[in-house]
Amino acid sequence: MDKQQTTQREPADGGAWGGFIAAATGLVLATLALTGTATDYVRPGFVPLILLTGVALLVFGVWTMGASSIPGTPRASAWAVVAVAVLAVVAAPGPLGSYFVDTGRTATVQAASAPTERPEGETRLDTLAAAYDAGQADGAHVTVEGFAGSGQEGTISQGRWFLARYKITCCVADATGVRIALLGAIPEQGQWYRATGHVTADDYGEMALEVSELTLIDEPEVPYL
Repeated sequence: MDKQQTTQREPADGGAWGGFIAAATGLVLATLALTGTATDYVRPGFVPLILLTGVALLVFGVWTMGASSIPGTPRASAWAVVAVAVLAVVAAPGPLGSYFVDTGRTATVQAASAPTERPEGETRLDTLAAAYDAGQADGAHVTVEGFAGSGQEGTISQGRWFLARYKITCCVADATGVRIALLGAIPEQGQWYRATGHVTADDYGEMALEVSELTLIDEPEVPYL
């Protein structure tokens, strides 16, 4: 009788691979928090929580990989955790830009309560929008900051220039855009500006600024309202 030979395979160590994923994710989160890049995606108040979560995942992942008893698992290639984290951070997208301006998509920013004073001087775009909707901003002399964008061909915004910002409550997933049309100024697409002028309405009845001064500025460390 021929002897049957059986070959046994070593079971895959799912725990080790899980540890690898946890460690890589933790290192990415910790790096985003420590470098300040996390504010491209969340409110600054959430950064400490992201850092703590990242550290916890990193420690758990390293411990899990170290506890693996099967050779050839990620514990022998811990450098891969760093490589994955570096690639993720380098390839991470920047903050939200002029997409909703370019496509003509708009949204109304609701204030917690209607402003009681007429806006003057340096004013947040969302505050100005709330005042405009309440009929309190017409003719006001204000200074606002935001990124520039123009409407794409075929949209209601075609040929018009805007200064815009995004407002977030938690993260970019709940971002709402607010914008003001620029009259008498042609900025550069995607650049950040400080604009001064008088508030009015454009030919489409949308909030607009008759620009008297337009200054190129650096993107704020926290770009969201």
